[in-house]
Amino acid sequence: MRTWVWLGAWAVCLQIPARALGAPPTLSLDLQYVAPESCPPASDFSAAVARLLGGAERLSKNLKARVTVRSDTHDNFRLTLLTEIDGISGERVIQGRSCTSVADAAAVTLALILNPDIETATDAASNAQPTQGLRTAAMSPLRAHTTKAEKLGPVPSRGQAIRWLGMSAVGLHFGVMPNPGPEISLGLGMNYGRWSLLASGYYALPETALIAGQNRAGGRFWHGTAMGLSCWAFAAAAPRLGGCVGWAYTRVKGQGKGVTPVRDGTTGWVSPTAGILGDFPLSQRAAFRLSGLLLLPLKRPDAHLDNLGIIEQPSTLTANLQVGVIVQVP
Repeated sequence: MRTWVWLGAWAVCLQIPARALGAPPTLSLDLQYVAPESCPPASDFSAAVARLLGGAERLSKNLKARVTVRSDTHDNFRLTLLTEIDGISGERVIQGRSCTSVADAAAVTLALILNPDIETATDAASNAQPTQGLRTAAMSPLRAHTTKAEKLGPVPSRGQAIRWLGMSAVGLHFGVMPNPGPEISLGLGMNYGRWSLLASGYYALPETALIAGQNRAGGRFWHGTAMGLSCWAFAAAAPRLGGCVGWAYTRVKGQGKGVTPVRDGTTGWVSPTAGILGDFPLSQRAAFRLSGLLLLPLKRPDAHLDNLGIIEQPSTLTANLQVGVIVQVP
């Protein structure tokens, strides 16, 4: 008989909710948190979100969030919050004079996404014990402002703004001329979340090409390329990797060399193009970009000297490798 009494008591204990024992509630939140050492740790940040919710989480789908904090100066912190629900992305930027203040606002934002009615429960949260180095959202001075912003829904469309891009780069071209050569490029475009459009121009420095078997006869050529690319990346902010597809028009201009009379000539072709890119952060607005592109000429015109032979003709597949800097304007 006594044995059955003890077993019954253990069964009751096992049915006590985890919250009653002081365990934090479980979140439907896939969190990535990157911040300087002076900021609250990721465990304190997620605990603050959980305490705000207090088990009142309403979101049925899992929420992915990436929190990145950077500091330009000692008293200027910039937090970027990227969220994704069912493939729909959102971005919010919060600035403040301390890392704790921007982390407070981000914790409130995530809590409101998980439960838009959280303002009805924050009074009870004010009695909760704050985590070390991170105040509860009820104590945050940014609470009222953030609540108004997030009442529109989990991922407001205004969270992703169209931003202008500028790019400059140096690199190497392969397959256009007989030998690889240097080139420089400039580009302008726009960015929207993970998507970007970029129009750029490439200029290759002049070089001399000779006809095979000839010591003097050939030409002096330069070429340029105009390119339009549509790119998608795995993340909305650097560091990120992605891919691009687009079209390019290459124009070659040259002058005969070692022959009389000397004549000028031009030719050009269109190429579909595809490649990869990688952006690595340099500052809040600038990133170091590496890119590699393959181009497939739809036709392969040649430059030649009559009765002597071909001077230059593009390869079946050409390529560009570049390194440069890309700047984003809010």
